[in-house]
Amino acid sequence: MGDPDFTSDIILENLSRLPVKLLCRFRCVSKSWRSLMADPDFVKIHLNKAIENEDIFNQRRRLIFTDLSTRLLYSLNLDEFLSNNNEFLNNNNDADCSS
Repeated sequence: MGDPDFTSDIILENLSRLPVKLLCRFRCVSKSWRSLMADPDFVKIHLNKAIENEDIFNQRRRLIFTDLSTRLLYSLNLDEFLSNNNEFLNNNNDADCSS
């Protein structure tokens, strides 16, 4: 069989490009997919892909995130999140640039 890391990379790449609605359905496919989608790093990758690709960004306006204590997935409207957290996001980006 193939390299497990290679297969995992392909799965991560494909899932990170999907809309939130589909991801919520696919989390029931397997425990490993559910775990992947609950991983904060996956959530960051998913958001970054949405921002990088303007066409996809304009099509999917929902953000997924996970509560680490309960390992539950949540989604919210991206526009609402950005408008309500604009000050925090700007301050966080400034901190990243200074290090």
